[in-house]
This record gives sequence, C-alpha cells and structure tokens, in this order.
Amino acid sequence: MSFADLRGFIETLRRENDLAVIDAPVDPYLEIAEIHRRVIDQGGPALLFTNVKGSAFPVVTNLFGTIRRVDLAFGPRPEAFMKQAVGALDRMLPPTPKAIWGERSLIWDAMKVGLKPTPASSAPVLGACRRERPL
Repeated sequence: MSFADLRGFIETLRRENDLAVIDAPVDPYLEIAEIHRRVIDQGGPALLFTNVKGSAFPVVTNLFGTIRRVDLAFGPRPEAFMKQAVGALDRMLPPTPKAIWGERSLIWDAMKVGLKPTPASSAPVLGACRRERPL
C-alpha cells in the first residue's frame, strides 16, 4: 500500500482501529511525551492529540511504533535496505576502491533516503500559507 501523504496514512490507521484519538486537553511539555512513552511500552496504537494546549495544530505520535505500522507505511524496502547495508559492511572491510565501487548502488540509494523532489507550488506543507497569502 502506498500513501500520497501523512493524512492518508493516518486515515488508514483510523480505519484499522490502530489510532487512538485523544480529544482531552494535553500539555505539550512532558504530558504528551509521558502518554506516548506509556503507550509505546505496551505496543499500543498511534496517538492523535487534537487539543494541544497553546497550539492550533494537532500532534500525532507513535506512527511507526510497531513493525506492522512500519511495513504498512513503507513496505519491505527499508528492511531490505538495512540488510543490504549490514552485508555491505562485511564486504567493504577493509575499504578498498574496488569494494566501494562494488557497493555504489547501495551508496547511491543511501544518498537518496528522505529526498523526494516536490515543487513548492504543490507542497502540502505550504497549503495553509497559500490559502492565507500567495507565496
């Protein structure tokens, strides 16, 4: 399953009853962290705090707190990448130009982690800014 954005992932967690929505007022200083810590210790659901004191924004935590949710969000690719990286350590010791060249595809993949080109005109994070005033 692939998600276009965080909202889609959160909605899927909601449908699968793997999201606890907390509407009670919570303090962002230590209270959210303590609730999160207790839930994560028990392998609990993701948490959506909708009433954070002093904030106009909700807070979501524990999205990737279980292996199932990580697999749901990213599929098997991160685990396969990590296994490949661990294997590369054995193959690249001692580091030689030949060994490094042999792992060039892994190195290239590592350099791309977390990067996805998105034009500013369609960046979801800027949606609120575009509604209030043009960029």
